[in-house]
Amino acid sequence: MDNNKYITLLVEQYSPLADDTQKTWWENHVKHDAVFRGIKMGDIRITAHNWYRHNLPVDDLERLTDISIELLKRYYAEEKLAGIILLNEILLERLTDETILQSIANIFRKGYIYDCNITDWLCVRFLNSMIMQNGKSSSQVISSWVDEDYLWLARCSIVPFIYIKGNKHDALLRRNCIKMIKRKERFAKTAVGWALMEKSKTNPDFTISFVKKQEKYFNQESLKRALKYINSGLT
Repeated sequence: MDNNKYITLLVEQYSPLADDTQKTWWENHVKHDAVFRGIKMGDIRITAHNWYRHNLPVDDLERLTDISIELLKRYYAEEKLAGIILLNEILLERLTDETILQSIANIFRKGYIYDCNITDWLCVRFLNSMIMQNGKSSSQVISSWVDEDYLWLARCSIVPFIYIKGNKHDALLRRNCIKMIKRKERFAKTAVGWALMEKSKTNPDFTISFVKKQEKYFNQESLKRALKYINSGLT
């Protein structure tokens, strides 16, 4: 059976769970151009795991990787989310080769991921986990995307680092935030605001110093977010 038939089988298993109310909620919540069938995240996860257990050999890493990447190319958001779940919850511990990151970068470059929701889900679930698991080898590849023209791939150079504790990646994060805050796109700036907001919880000086030096590049939305937890403001 080819990979498309496996994907069709997965979609057939969760399609009956689609609900118009859930579809409306998803599309009102997410905005942008993402298109949903209307399936709850928990149902996507359960179905993806059940599909894998009953249809693929546990050692068929190459096929499952190919299917996961193919799912990221699909039209409906649920397929993309299923691909992220497979990557993060089933494949992660066996993915030490950075070629998977190149495959993901190419998915972005070809325009298959084009909204904040899928981008950030991929970042905070899978790309964050790759950095935590593989360290420098993954962090260097992911951080290099800051120089990409395509907004959503460039955003991935910041968001995966947001929930990593400690200061190990501070220099990298600062460098990427400087580049991103200077871009004109709203979602380049909001990535910086989000990162600085989270950083301020443990290292407010990092955030205050950054804002002081780069304040002219912030818009009101990203500045407000960056300083959300800074009680003393800028002094």
